[in-house]
Amino acid sequence: MTRRLLSIIMCVLLIMPFAILSASAQSETLYMKGPEYVRAIRLPEDEVHISKGGRSATLIPRNSFNGNDAFRFFTALNANQKTAYNQIVEAKAGLTLAADSEKSVKIPIHFYLTESEMSSFWVQDVMDVTIQGALASIIEDYPEYFWLGGYGWGASADWNSGMNKYDAVITVNIALDESAYANWGVVKNYYNGLMSAVDSFKITGANRYQQLKAIHDRICQMVEYDTDFNNPIAHQPTSVFFEPFQPVCEGYAEAFKLLCDKVGIPCIGVVGDASGEAHKWNYVKMEDGKWYGMDLTWDDQGDILYDFFLVGSNTKDAFFGQATFGSSHTPTGEEFSGADFTLTYPTLSTTSYSLVVPNINSKLSVNAQRNMLYIEKGAILQSQFFALANYSTPTQISGQTVTVSGATTDATVTVKNGSLTREYTVVRWGDITADNQVNNNDYLRAKTVLQGTYNLNSEAKLAAGDFNGDGVIDAFDMFRLDEYIRS
Repeated sequence: MTRRLLSIIMCVLLIMPFAILSASAQSETLYMKGPEYVRAIRLPEDEVHISKGGRSATLIPRNSFNGNDAFRFFTALNANQKTAYNQIVEAKAGLTLAADSEKSVKIPIHFYLTESEMSSFWVQDVMDVTIQGALASIIEDYPEYFWLGGYGWGASADWNSGMNKYDAVITVNIALDESAYANWGVVKNYYNGLMSAVDSFKITGANRYQQLKAIHDRICQMVEYDTDFNNPIAHQPTSVFFEPFQPVCEGYAEAFKLLCDKVGIPCIGVVGDASGEAHKWNYVKMEDGKWYGMDLTWDDQGDILYDFFLVGSNTKDAFFGQATFGSSHTPTGEEFSGADFTLTYPTLSTTSYSLVVPNINSKLSVNAQRNMLYIEKGAILQSQFFALANYSTPTQISGQTVTVSGATTDATVTVKNGSLTREYTVVRWGDITADNQVNNNDYLRAKTVLQGTYNLNSEAKLAAGDFNGDGVIDAFDMFRLDEYIRS
């Protein structure tokens, strides 16, 4: 794969030899020239994978933490990187500073530093990491700033006697990829159109799973992968919303994040290697507090697949050789070539997100790690799903079916959605005898287990009596079971 060809940005700031700071300096201007960096993840280009079903799939080569929180890479930055980040964001990555006819823009970033702080800050490697960290984080936190592809910088400093500090200024020079955007006027038109399209994009669903599936499916329906690599905006989220509607992986991933941001679903873009080539995909955080992988590019195969929909690191795909997601997708966090700074990603769940979608206020809970469904006594199992109340029916989620074998402990529930199928074992709390009743017979059975005169013959029956989840039925569980029976 080839990386995308970005215009090398030339620093036009005055270049002078590095100067040593002196404690007695009251007014001096120092200049350094920073290196020029080009964003590394101009992804695809040529690898073709053949799926088991006979479909050809062009892949992507190279040439937010509780419930409703947002994940921002900003939070992992140091103080100077945050200072740079905030000032770049305040200028909308140059959008508010650039004249329409211009092809580049300079963003001055001010750091007010004591002499001791200045001596450690005024080192080229430190300033490199400061600017790289800020820009790399902004690229992923704000995919709507789609023009951020490369940069150069220069630096100067003046002693401010009134503040008794140095005013150190790093001026970042952002130049446009003119093959995609001729000038800032074109960028502003695309930006306004992009934000309008995101605002009008309808996202249906009563919960996070349904909303993600709606976004996933709609993007895959709207676009076609740019197999000829002729679309100049294919690497930006604009490619999903503007003709010819032909993105590559970056376009898919960044548009997906923008739409997740719209409905408050924590989502990040992830850069790295996939099957040995550069690629970009997403992580999303679900209501269980875990992060899961999403790869819309690989799921968009003409038919919409779900091989890479809310997957864990150990999840094996169905159509691409049955590799685990963790082995086929390796994050690197490198946004720029020659990078001195890499992004750090949250830990991915080892297992896929449960396909089971309980009704709001249901009496059903899901343990995706153990593939078990826990249900309260007296609750009708099949009515707990986001589905019609019979034993085998399509749910209100398009393409998904739930099949229930029975209602007792040790029954099974099979959920199928596209190419994904998951089977769960039912655990009805307190129903140790698996007769769909919770009564004194269960207490007597638990008592014999505690005394060592009876061995339960299934993991589900043990789980039904193991109220504290420590793997055994003990006196604590007996007390809880007695209370539960009488409640």
